[in-house]
Amino acid sequence: QASRTMTTPQQRNLISSAGFIGLVAAVKAPAETYVKCNQALQLGLGAWGVIAAQFLLIPDRFMDDMFDQPRPTNHARLVCRVAGVGIFTSIAALTELKNSGNVKKAIKIFAVGNTGALFLGPQTAEREMKGHCTKKHIIPHLALGLNGLALAATLL
Repeated sequence: QASRTMTTPQQRNLISSAGFIGLVAAVKAPAETYVKCNQALQLGLGAWGVIAAQFLLIPDRFMDDMFDQPRPTNHARLVCRVAGVGIFTSIAALTELKNSGNVKKAIKIFAVGNTGALFLGPQTAEREMKGHCTKKHIIPHLALGLNGLALAATLL
């Protein structure tokens, strides 16, 4: 059962590690044969929009769903809300870049940001919160991992 639901930290990290390949999109020109840059950005902006909304609007629920530790502190709520504002700001900047016509530059920026977030977010939580990430913590692993794979797919 555990292998079907990806509930162990190692399994969740394995899933999201596939997203690290997206960093290649920051240094290589996209070919866009199978996945267009606009499509990869739309997927990424959608995934990040959901995460940002949760951080900003419902930080307690987000933490309760993802971790089995006691209720978050005021400091943790503040950090979540600040992160939500930062993510929404990044989404706005990337949307502007996408809309201005320089999508390939936006892809490079997003590839670096997504890779950093993948490492600092769900992967670090698995290491730092040893045993306290819930089964629902697969969601950020999947979202950011898929973003990385979509970014890498623009190179094909």
